[in-house]
Amino acid sequence: FTNLVGLKNEDIQQKKTYDFYHDRSQRDNIVAEMRKKGFYEDYEVNAKKADGTLFWVVGSTRIISYKGEMVSLSGFYEITKQKEDKILLEKFSQELVNSQETERKRISRELHDSIGQNLLSIVNEIKRIIKVSDTKKESIKPAMKFLSEITLRTYQEVREISHNLRPPILDELGLEEAVKNLSGSIKATTDIQFTLNFSLYETKIPNEIQINLYRIIQESLLNILKHSKAKNSQIDLEIKDNFLIMTIKDDGKGFTVIKSSEGIGIIGMEERVKLMQGEFTITSAPQKGTTIHCTIPLKSE
Repeated sequence: FTNLVGLKNEDIQQKKTYDFYHDRSQRDNIVAEMRKKGFYEDYEVNAKKADGTLFWVVGSTRIISYKGEMVSLSGFYEITKQKEDKILLEKFSQELVNSQETERKRISRELHDSIGQNLLSIVNEIKRIIKVSDTKKESIKPAMKFLSEITLRTYQEVREISHNLRPPILDELGLEEAVKNLSGSIKATTDIQFTLNFSLYETKIPNEIQINLYRIIQESLLNILKHSKAKNSQIDLEIKDNFLIMTIKDDGKGFTVIKSSEGIGIIGMEERVKLMQGEFTITSAPQKGTTIHCTIPLKSE
């Protein structure tokens, strides 16, 4: 430890290990764990060297008997480089997600405002031609009607793609209304019963969290629709002790959760939660349904 903090052995004799903690409250957490178990392993500490430089270590501490007294024995190794690399990776991942959402929003707007409007114009023009066409040319009307119908279907598909890329209601009315709209559109295509329970108490949820939670819910409902064979699904979203807690569950066929075999969708959901400094769990078993649980910290203003 003397090498880590940059002091000679004789200079460190009168100091306690926690004197070098950047945040002294970390000591309280370690002491609490020690009192419960008598040891505490693999905890991370942000420490400071003698010259004030901050660095990260992983420590392990346990209570031992030494010369008739109970003392604590600790060992540390530095992980500053790993920690910095992890922070850079998380920052890059967040920037990547943000850029994807920005691009989704741009493409969604262009699909709606440009291609969508052009298709509507074509539909209206075809209808006008059918209306004013010469009665002697009745043979063209079925063809024009077909063109009108297929163009209208194409417009509806473009509109649906646009909304899936970035639903305008998410930006305009927020997460709760966007999820209600999403579940409502899914209800129209399935017999699955969806129950939504929101207890957000008009809390202003950061836009970044709203977008990530919407994507998680979107992916979850898609999985339920495609794979679960469920009859019922429930989404609970509440604010508790400055944490946003979300649970998505269904009574479907379930599956055996094996970390290495998780699909891209589940991995993507977990990564989004990590970017929000939250915790993600998924529990399931054959014939027992599936539950996804997310806990996201909300920063105090």
